[in-house]
Amino acid sequence: MIQGTVTDSLHNPISNVNIYATGPDSTSVKAFDYSDSKGEFTLQLNLHQSYLIQVSSLGYKKRVIKLPVYTTLDTLHKHFVLQTETTKLKELVVKEKRDPISIREDTVIFNTDAFKQAMKRM
Repeated sequence: MIQGTVTDSLHNPISNVNIYATGPDSTSVKAFDYSDSKGEFTLQLNLHQSYLIQVSSLGYKKRVIKLPVYTTLDTLHKHFVLQTETTKLKELVVKEKRDPISIREDTVIFNTDAFKQAMKRM
């Protein structure tokens, strides 16, 4: 078993961090946990296997460590310090799309622009 904590560079605990163990090929997840409000987590691991421990959260650089063949029943304690990472997002444009016909109580409203677009496609 691995128990540990995740903090930022100022030693503040980080909650909801993904902590997971994969096999050495990193294709299959063997154990998984989220850090709690104190930054604490626990992973249950099988003996006599090696693992990659991956720690990631939005806004932080991902950490990956190699854990050699796990051969002890003792609890292994790990502390991860994540460095902040700025992610630049692409521009997002939100456009309103109204229904061509809407009904409000006893009134029928026609969106004429919607019909213009339909005529252009014909």
